[in-house]
Amino acid sequence: MGLLHHRWPAIWALASAVTCCSGCAILTTNRTSKPDPAPPAAKVKYRYYQKYIHGHSYPILSVDTLEAKLQLAILNTRAQKELGLILVVPVEFVKIHPPDRKPDFEVWLSVKPKRPGLIFEPYEVLYANTNQTGLAPSVVKAWTHNHWKGEDEYLRGDSLQHMSIKKRTYFQLDYDVDANPEIRFQLSMEGLSASEIPIELPPLTFGPAGIKHCELYFLIFGG
Repeated sequence: MGLLHHRWPAIWALASAVTCCSGCAILTTNRTSKPDPAPPAAKVKYRYYQKYIHGHSYPILSVDTLEAKLQLAILNTRAQKELGLILVVPVEFVKIHPPDRKPDFEVWLSVKPKRPGLIFEPYEVLYANTNQTGLAPSVVKAWTHNHWKGEDEYLRGDSLQHMSIKKRTYFQLDYDVDANPEIRFQLSMEGLSASEIPIELPPLTFGPAGIKHCELYFLIFGG
């Protein structure tokens, strides 16, 4: 009995040194807008894949012409929580926390020239649904990435009109429309030309889709 009594401090110290983690894993379905299969067009290739933007996975439509390569995504995701699991396990501290996203209707677009003389008018990317037609973006942001400095360089003012695209340029186009991903809509990629010859692309149609993923939240106690 005396031996057990003398061991209690050591046993308590060992128990106190064990760090436990309590948390939950939440299965989430992100409702977002996904491009429909595009209609065939002469000398135009389409490809579909997933890409992480702002920490979320979005369906990407890649449009490849002889003059330029475009990548397009709709940043209007809304999350639907489905399931939570409570876990208590002895592990090291880990935290995975998804960034917050406001439910704006944003179009993410990159334009990469393949030939000289590429001109792009971002205000001529027009939105249309059953209630609205020919709606231009209310806000346009554009930037290029400086690989030497490792930072983005934003373009401003008059440089956002009749833009001469000499290297890959990124755009965020905001529209004053309902960001509900259940609404079907079209985007018309007008204002794209090469050597003063318009590049004609058929309207791109987007519809609702669900992307499932898991969010993990942890809280440390003990130690």
